[in-house]
Amino acid sequence: MSDSMTDQEFQDTILRQTDLGQQALEKHEISKAFDYLLIPSLFNARARLLFLMIPNTHTRLFLLNEEQVARLKETSDQQYPLHQYAYGRYLQILQPDDNAIDEAIKLFEAAKDDVPDALCALAYLVRDGHCGQVNLRKYNELVDQAFQKDSMLANRKICLRRIYGQDGVEANPQFVVDSINKMLEGEESEDIAVVDPVYYMTLGSAYNELKDLEKSEKYFLKAIRMGQYEAYYRYCLMYDECSKADEKEKQETYLAMLDEGCKHDDPGCYFFRAMFNMEHYKKFNKETQEEKTPEIKSDLETAIRLGYDNAPYVLGMAYYYGDYGFEEDNTEAWNLFTEGSHREDPNAFTMLARMIYDKTNPYEVSEGLECFCELNALRRGDEDRLMAVMDYFYSGRLEYARDEVYAIYMSRYEKMKKDFHDKFWGKKPRDPNKPAMNLIAIIKPDGKAFIHKFNVEENWDDLAPMIDARRLDAIRTQPLYDISKKMHYTDTHIIAWVDNRGLLRGLPENRIGCMLYPGSIVGDLILTLEDNRYDPKSFDDLDELKKILAELGVKTENIIIE
Repeated sequence: MSDSMTDQEFQDTILRQTDLGQQALEKHEISKAFDYLLIPSLFNARARLLFLMIPNTHTRLFLLNEEQVARLKETSDQQYPLHQYAYGRYLQILQPDDNAIDEAIKLFEAAKDDVPDALCALAYLVRDGHCGQVNLRKYNELVDQAFQKDSMLANRKICLRRIYGQDGVEANPQFVVDSINKMLEGEESEDIAVVDPVYYMTLGSAYNELKDLEKSEKYFLKAIRMGQYEAYYRYCLMYDECSKADEKEKQETYLAMLDEGCKHDDPGCYFFRAMFNMEHYKKFNKETQEEKTPEIKSDLETAIRLGYDNAPYVLGMAYYYGDYGFEEDNTEAWNLFTEGSHREDPNAFTMLARMIYDKTNPYEVSEGLECFCELNALRRGDEDRLMAVMDYFYSGRLEYARDEVYAIYMSRYEKMKKDFHDKFWGKKPRDPNKPAMNLIAIIKPDGKAFIHKFNVEENWDDLAPMIDARRLDAIRTQPLYDISKKMHYTDTHIIAWVDNRGLLRGLPENRIGCMLYPGSIVGDLILTLEDNRYDPKSFDDLDELKKILAELGVKTENIIIE
């Protein structure tokens, strides 16, 4: 904007660019909207409101180019609070370098008095352990403070708590519907400067939980018409049952909806299109499978580029296990899990810890990274990591998180132990005077099982040769965890092992394995136990092992081979 402009010309230019920025947002042209709104957002209330719609939907930050990020940094360095917040969000979400989070914290602190959303963004960093030990009381205080100051980010978070039951809040989607409708006062404007379309997307989610699909569809489509294209995949999820149906017509309808979302750069639609192909992969013939592998790879890579948090983990798992036509590649898997950890995905942290423990990590790592990853997976919601974290704590490797452990995890741990001893169907602890039998089971492809006497801990190197394999891959799936719980295991859980080169060797499909894992499991399947630090264990009790096999629908052919 020229220095020779009159005040009126300047104001006219600001208004014109604001109008163009709004039009761009309504078409989900995020890069254009950024260019139009960057400067007007400093001088015009409507432009400020519209500009906030970019950093407040985190996937939109992935649509900015390098030049735009540089311009945002430049205005942030000039200490404009709104742009300090926006650039802080970019650093928080994309984490482009090792100092990104520390810089984001400084920017949010600087902006929080002028931009309430900065308080909520800071709360997320407190919750995830980026500001020292996790402090849930401070996290909730910051979210509440931001909400009281009309932070859209905090408002959205509190709505999601109520819809899905998060952060210890009981699920109550009707409360969200009533609250938003009261705020709208019956004026359902499609002017995004009057009503942020995120409210309509939130209403769609709430009505979906209430099983009112007609209203859910209405509000998702309203949000999409207003440029909130991130509502596409939520709209598609209303019809998720179509993806699991065998009817070709239903599947085609679901895929057509996903395709439409992909045309508008919704990362969730790319992700779920890949998941559809992965879920149906083993039903395809070989020729179709060869076509689907590059499609899966392309969709997941696009979802990663556009900011879908869970996509790096899913693609990493494909490389780690060599599934869906991917070549097994631990380096690629590690890099993707690392990317996923930058997206705050608990599954990615868990896999980094697992690779370190299994010694499949391709790079040298610092001492303590394994337990750091376990802790961060737990912080982000993977409750299965609780036992491992407490084991690390009692071994003295998590002293830096002592206050956090006592404030948050200790009570959960004690409850887990109490439930195990007092509430699991009257289960009595194993008699310590009764010697452990040290058993494993090998399930053949035809569904028959053989129980062997084998001490896994002492003879780990001899386990793979039991099924003529050089190396074993682990299968940890929900069905096995469910049976573990039913069998009253808490300190350990059931795990399956297969030949990691089974597919390349052309081994026959294992009927039970394919029931346990959404991929093609071939060859013999070994059942053992595993503790929460990934240490393999043998079964102690023959009767328990036979019950487990019965739960899996396996016919036991042989009992014990000395």
